[in-house]
Amino acid sequence: MSFDQILGGCIAVIVAGMPAMIALIKLQQLHVLINSRLTQLLEMASSSGRAEGEAIGRASSQLSVESFRLMQLQLDRILCRINEMDTRLDTLTLDRSRESTSSPQK
Repeated sequence: MSFDQILGGCIAVIVAGMPAMIALIKLQQLHVLINSRLTQLLEMASSSGRAEGEAIGRASSQLSVESFRLMQLQLDRILCRINEMDTRLDTLTLDRSRESTSSPQK
């Protein structure tokens, strides 16, 4: 083997392997780019989901407070109606007892 054949073989290997090496480097860059974009997407989805969950939690607690306030208001109205009915019942009872004492007995 002569020096020219060895040099020619080395050049052939380099020329043949160069596109493969360039493709491998480009593929690695693409892989890094895709992974970073996916990481960003996952972080955005996670923060969005967390924010949505917090918003739902706040809304739920606000609804609970509002529901409690409405139930308390309804209970107050019911108690007021019960007091009114109790007052009317007392008035009716007093009226009947007066009628029975004021009416002549047979």
